[in-house]
Amino acid sequence: MSKSQDKDVERYVFEQMPAKVKKALAVAQHELYSGPSGSGMGYVKASKIVEDWWNENMRDDLVVDDGGNVSTQREFEKWVEKTALERYKEALKELKAEGVDDNEERHTEYGYVTELKYQAMQSADYETQALNESGTLYDARQVRNLILGRDWS
Repeated sequence: MSKSQDKDVERYVFEQMPAKVKKALAVAQHELYSGPSGSGMGYVKASKIVEDWWNENMRDDLVVDDGGNVSTQREFEKWVEKTALERYKEALKELKAEGVDDNEERHTEYGYVTELKYQAMQSADYETQALNESGTLYDARQVRNLILGRDWS
């Protein structure tokens, strides 16, 4: 995890957060670290607004890819699967054009498949591995500590 990835996660969370919750977070953090803010909201009310929103909306782990894109872990996994399927289809076309054997099946880690399908599956697996290695996982607790701070109760 790098500082720039931390910033990407912060940006993502704050984009999801409604204005009322942002204001409540600012009030609660000010009162937690600096004393009463005079806003009239108070720490208890402000922190409850933040907690209610957080518990409803921020349960998922987040993933930051090398491009700074942030998504939930489920969204990231779906994207990786979709990209791997696209790579498999592309590889099939490329390999057919190269004349790779599509007649005889042999036993592989994928079961009995032709050389054409085997090489296409290998290509898709490499793509999946590369994409998974490019993502940095922030579990829900890390995100909470990053946004709310470690002192948040």
